[in-house]
Amino acid sequence: MKTASQIRRANLARLAEEYGGLGNINEKLGRTRSDSTLRQIRGRVKLTNGYFREMGDGVAREIEEKLGLEVGWMDHEHDELRTEGKDPSAKPAADYIDLPIAGVGPGEGGALAVKEVKDLLIPNITIPVAWIEENGFDTAYLRAVFVEGDWMAPLIPRRAVVLLDLKRTGSSDLRNEVCAIRYKGEFRICRLDRILDGSLLIRYENAHMYSTERVPPELEGSPSFSFIGRVKFVATMKSLA
Repeated sequence: MKTASQIRRANLARLAEEYGGLGNINEKLGRTRSDSTLRQIRGRVKLTNGYFREMGDGVAREIEEKLGLEVGWMDHEHDELRTEGKDPSAKPAADYIDLPIAGVGPGEGGALAVKEVKDLLIPNITIPVAWIEENGFDTAYLRAVFVEGDWMAPLIPRRAVVLLDLKRTGSSDLRNEVCAIRYKGEFRICRLDRILDGSLLIRYENAHMYSTERVPPELEGSPSFSFIGRVKFVATMKSLA
């Protein structure tokens, strides 16, 4: 016999399929799309206190109220998905998305000038939608970029792939963050740190090859320097010997 928690998780999964994902249910509940509560319940995430995230009565009744379900609906098994209020044109939410891996072409300014990378063994990277939503990313601004330089080796070796968030391009609050920039006409991955005089320090993990550089405020946004985005994930494309 199933426990109440198991039944509620199964019903939550059914509703997620019906409404096109947990993000849409969050909106119905008046929460942000990226709120992770329901996702943690569905995945039965283990908490720091050793217990698992389960659906309590309060959340169950809230879902029933906001989605127009009868009281107690979340506590009972159902053979079929509900159809009331369902958008017939809605497609089931995907669990993963594929991002094509692109190179970086020459250019100026803050835009990412992409180019095709030939002879890649893996043409794209696959990312869980749950991870994207939990971190509040917008897929329209995520790019998988092939790194041809060794500025950040060994942390980010040459021929790695980085996931860039192009939406969060504000550079006023940078604190030793790994970022993508275009500097002196060249795309680079580096660490950026805003210092007291308003300048940006450019630092590299590969310090014996690349020296720390300082960018004064007046150069930011000029053809000499532009901020592109933050590095959020690194995939090392290294084959085994």
